[in-house]
Amino acid sequence: MAVITNQHKIELRMKFYKIKKIIIVLGIIGLFIGGVLIYNNHIENKYRTPYSTQKKRKTTILIKKPK
Repeated sequence: MAVITNQHKIELRMKFYKIKKIIIVLGIIGLFIGGVLIYNNHIENKYRTPYSTQKKRKTTILIKKPK
């Protein structure tokens, strides 16, 4: 049995917190990206008709002209 000192405990805790922070940050980023993708997909499905796609193309052309 290895003797576990307070120093070892502190080091392990620091490692654990670093890993936890990384996981939390990645999780938040993942949720944000997932939410955006789901939201975009939902909008596309909601307005998926031949007329609306033509309308969208026209609006994009109109938006691009002033540039």
